[in-house]
Amino acid sequence: MHTNLRRLSLDVLNLSHSAAPPTLPQLDELSVFCCSIEESTVREWLQSARLPRLRVLAVGGGSIRADMLSAGFLAQLDLVQADTQSFNPANIPAQTSYPLILVEDDYIPAVLTRYSILSTPAHMDESMTHNYLDHLAPVVARVPEEPDTPYVVGLPRSILRLATVSPDVWMRRPPGVTEAFAERWRAFEEQCRHKHVRIILFDEDARDASFGFVPREFLRYARELKAAKRLETAREAR
Repeated sequence: MHTNLRRLSLDVLNLSHSAAPPTLPQLDELSVFCCSIEESTVREWLQSARLPRLRVLAVGGGSIRADMLSAGFLAQLDLVQADTQSFNPANIPAQTSYPLILVEDDYIPAVLTRYSILSTPAHMDESMTHNYLDHLAPVVARVPEEPDTPYVVGLPRSILRLATVSPDVWMRRPPGVTEAFAERWRAFEEQCRHKHVRIILFDEDARDASFGFVPREFLRYARELKAAKRLETAREAR
């Protein structure tokens, strides 16, 4: 039995007739994508007694739904990454303290109900990035002036290359193309600052390695939030 596993990814497997789910005391990250698994097995396995150190859960393809997870188990996690088949953003309470939930999607949402991560290509060119910013700008514009909960926009780190390198270096683009994008990017940054929306840039090469790879940048942010919440709770208890 692999009791010392720290990370485990289960992709496109039939787990319906497996033996009793294992206890993995050292497991820190778990990804379950497009697996056939019975609800009773999910409820028996995804609990603190069997996975006491689990902090990151990535689910997709309808393998595991939010309603299968207990509140106590969710409370021990730092971050959940899921697609809309597993976690419907409309059903995730905005005020939920733990964990931070990233909803995997392939389109720009009309409303930021929680935290969203977009299925972006590994390498976005100038025209694609313009399109993303054009769709994101009105979404950010609808963020309240003094939001009760933090808002975050996640974008591939390659966006900075488009905003800084000269046109003759970036894929031999015509003069003026990158400068025009740099102005667009600065305007978007200013809009986010005005709305108190934090921009998190992530490594898209690692991000596209597999569905279950949670960007390290988001994980650090999730743990920042959790630590701040604990400090706030401790102060209120004094």
